[in-house]
Formats: sequence, C-alpha cells, structure tokens
Amino acid sequence: MRSQLPPPPARVLEVGCGSGELALALSAWGWRVTAVDPEAPEGEPFVRAAVEELNAAEYEPFDAAVTVLCVHHARDVGAVLDKVCSLLRPGGVLVVDEFRKEHLADEATAAFFYYQHISLLC
Repeated sequence: MRSQLPPPPARVLEVGCGSGELALALSAWGWRVTAVDPEAPEGEPFVRAAVEELNAAEYEPFDAAVTVLCVHHARDVGAVLDKVCSLLRPGGVLVVDEFRKEHLADEATAAFFYYQHISLLC
C-alpha cells in the first residue's frame, strides 16, 4: 500500500479505520492522516463519522485515500466511492483493498484475515 501513496507528508484519508492501527502506522511514517469510521477512537487523527457524512468544505483536499476491508459494509458502494473521490484533490490516489463478502467463511475468519492482512500492509 505504501508504494501506491504519494510520499510523506502527503495528506491521506483512511476510510473505515476501525480501531486505528493503519492510521497510526501511516502517521508514524510521516503521512498526515485523517481516519474516519463511525466507531473510530477519540482524538487525532480520528473522525467518528461515516465518510458519507464528511463535508468536503471542512477539509483541505486529500492527496490520497485508502480503504482496507471496509467498502463491503457499505449499503451503496458507489455513493461511498463518489464521496471519497470528492474529498481527493484532482489526480489524487485511491487505494482499495477489499474482498467479496459472500466468499467469507465466518466472523472469526474475517477477524483473522484482517489482523494478518494489516500486519502485512504495515
């Protein structure tokens, strides 16, 4: 994932940050991160909201956006991706890492996959 992002200190939006591991790692590597999730941790760099609720006028355009294993939760994937793209500067990068939810075995498998996958990305 890091190889797909513009070099630090680019502004990166993480969509569906969960408990924030990736956002904190990207921040530690020098990117300026805003991480959004309805259940995001409190404090910087987190925003506790769905990405669809963000007001583009309140944010400087992002150089890149990343979403890891979260788009499958969206009721309207097109609307989510349109919103993310509206938050990017022209020519901004969108990195999506996803799977087909109907092929996932169960919640325990999903949790295992998520934590192993995040370790590989970082």
